[in-house]
Amino acid sequence: MSKNAGIINWTFQNETDAPSDGFELKLRADMNTANIIFTGTGGSTFTAHFEGKSIDNGAYYPVVAVNLATLDVENTNSTLDSQWQVDLTGYIAFRVRISAVAGDVTVRARVVS
Repeated sequence: MSKNAGIINWTFQNETDAPSDGFELKLRADMNTANIIFTGTGGSTFTAHFEGKSIDNGAYYPVVAVNLATLDVENTNSTLDSQWQVDLTGYIAFRVRISAVAGDVTVRARVVS
């Protein structure tokens, strides 16, 4: 079995320069954890929201994430070059929504089972 079996790379936002829901990740039962990184142009400011969907009714709800550098637990982020971890257990979809941005921000994740 490959060492990378069960790992996918996902882009939630790609150089986003306006408020955006971003790309929804539809989750499989074996997707347990997402490690998320925020990058962008120096001086960019933004507000990102970690959101999950537990039933297919179209509604997203806040999800807490752990900042891997500080171990702070939050449901939003506004820091470039930060890394976060989210427990995906029980959700059918996950996204990182941008509600405000000046400059641009890219949000990528590695999702593991």
